[in-house]
Amino acid sequence: DPPKLASYYAGAPPVEDGWRRVVNISRSPEVVEMLLTTLYKHPDPARVEACWARLREVPWTREDALMILLVLVDQQIFDPALLSKATELIEWNTFGMDAQALEHPVLQDLAGPTRRFQQAVTRLPLEHKVRLIMQDGFLREERPRGKREKVRVKERIK
Repeated sequence: DPPKLASYYAGAPPVEDGWRRVVNISRSPEVVEMLLTTLYKHPDPARVEACWARLREVPWTREDALMILLVLVDQQIFDPALLSKATELIEWNTFGMDAQALEHPVLQDLAGPTRRFQQAVTRLPLEHKVRLIMQDGFLREERPRGKREKVRVKERIK
């Protein structure tokens, strides 16, 4: 099962006044926390968009990339730039030699007792792995569906 992000942020306090200034000067771990708090506890589209805009500008940590992937899938957000950035960091760190333990509680739960990044990626639900591999390439514009001509099998063979 994917981590239930909403349950981790149910009791989080709202982002304080002057949030736009805070978002604009914060590094990625703080912005990810503000994004999660805003999405799951105190929904505010303006704050969410400000967080996404800041995340497009700043460098991420490996934990940020994994958390952002979880949010993109959980919220069904299709943003090729964010997904590409997350995928690059996840791939780079999955095959790297860094054995440092994960710090975020959501990721620790995902990784299990080892609390290693590689284990967290391995234990990602299938839907998350599909997003990493396909890069939203399976999305297509809806085509209008018209009536198909009924053709008898014998006529098709001729």
